[in-house]
Amino acid sequence: MQNGIVNPAFFKLLQATYQEKTGYNLVLSDPNGSIQMGFPDCDKFPCMKSCRQCREHIVAEALRTGKVCIDACHEGYTIWGLPFANNGKIMGGLIVIGGEHRSSHDDHRFKSACVELYKLMDSHDLLPETHKFNEIDLNDIHRFVYRKSYDDLNESVNLLQKSFLSHLQTADFEEAKADFMEIKKAFESIDDLPMDIVLGLVGEMIYDARKQFIQAGMDSYACTAEAGALIDRVSSVNDMDGVGRILDTFLERFFLLSAKRPKDQDDMVIERATTFLEENLRDNLTREQVAKAVGISPSHFSRLIREKKGRTFTDLLNQYRIEHASTMLVRSSFTLARIADETGFCDQSYFSKVFRRYKDMSPAQYRDLHRE
Repeated sequence: MQNGIVNPAFFKLLQATYQEKTGYNLVLSDPNGSIQMGFPDCDKFPCMKSCRQCREHIVAEALRTGKVCIDACHEGYTIWGLPFANNGKIMGGLIVIGGEHRSSHDDHRFKSACVELYKLMDSHDLLPETHKFNEIDLNDIHRFVYRKSYDDLNESVNLLQKSFLSHLQTADFEEAKADFMEIKKAFESIDDLPMDIVLGLVGEMIYDARKQFIQAGMDSYACTAEAGALIDRVSSVNDMDGVGRILDTFLERFFLLSAKRPKDQDDMVIERATTFLEENLRDNLTREQVAKAVGISPSHFSRLIREKKGRTFTDLLNQYRIEHASTMLVRSSFTLARIADETGFCDQSYFSKVFRRYKDMSPAQYRDLHRE
C-alpha cells in the first residue's frame, strides 16, 4: 500500500493469499461500493447499481459493528467484507462476492472464509482501529445484514402504521385492530432479521405513536409514560414470541389512550407546555420560560400543573428528564455525564441523586438491569 492507496501489486498479493486459503476472490471497492480492482465470483458481473449499494452497505455496517458483515445482493448471492483504513481514514473495503446462496451460510467453508478475511487484513495492518481487538472470538466475528428484508419490513410497517394510528386517534377500534393484525403479520413473516433490528423497529413504532398522539392533542404525560413502559419491556425481549406480546400490549394501552382526549382549553395549554418542556429538556428551563412559551402567567401555569398533573413544575420537569434519561441508558452507550448533560442536569452527581429518587436505584444499576 502506498500513500494509503492499495496498489495493483499489493492487491495481487492479498488476492492470491486469500484465494489460496479460501478458494474465493477478493474485490477492492471504494467507500461508495464501486469496484476498483478484482473480479467477483459471480456470473452476473458487471454488477448493477443495487449490487454497488450492497457493497457500500457492507463496508458501512462492518465499520459500525466491528465485524465481518454479510448480506445478499439483488441476485441472492452472498457478499461479505471489511473496511480498510490508512492512518485512521477509511479508504474503501475488501469484499467477497462468493456466489453462494443463503442456505449455505452455516457451512464450514463460509465461516472459515470470514475468519480468514479478518486475519488477512489484520496481518497487513489494514483494519480500522475500532476493529483491532486484543482478544477476539474468531468463530463469532460475522454479522448478517439482510438489508432487503429490513427495507421490506420497514416499508410495510410504516404504511400500515399510518392507517392504524389514524383509526386509533378517531377511536375507530375495529379498523385499527384490522390494521394492527396486518402489522403483526408483517413482523411474523420475517424470520431472518437480527432481533436487535426487529426490536428497533418496534421501538420506533411505539415512539411514533406517542408523538402522533401528543400532536393530536392527547395527554402528553400519559402517552410518554405508556411509551416508556413499553420500551422498558422491549429491552428484555429476546425472541419473536416476546415481540408479539409487546405488540399486543401496545395495542391494548394505546386503545385506552385513544379514549382520553383533552376536555377543555386548560388541558390544551398543559399539552402545549409539556410538549415545549420535552423538546427543550437539555436547557436550564424555568417555570417562567415555559409559561411564557404557552402565553400564560407563571402563577396561572403553576395552578394548572397542580390541578391537571397533581405535581409542581420542578417535579414534572424532573419526571420527564428521568424518563428520557432512562431510555438513553438502555438504548445508548453514552456515559452518565453525557446523559446528565443531554437531559438538562447540572452535573452527574445531581443527576444520579434525582434518578435514584424516581427509580429507587442508581443510573448504573438501571442500565445493568435493563440490558440483561
